[in-house]
Amino acid sequence: MITSKSFKKLIVQAKKFLMQCRKEIRQYKK
Repeated sequence: MITSKSFKKLIVQAKKFLMQCRKEIRQYKK
């Protein structure tokens, strides 16, 4: 079972990961 605490942590990590991906994509397009 996944607890709500660990689930929220996963969401935060996923958001940070997406932010990094977007930054890298912007740099890659340049």
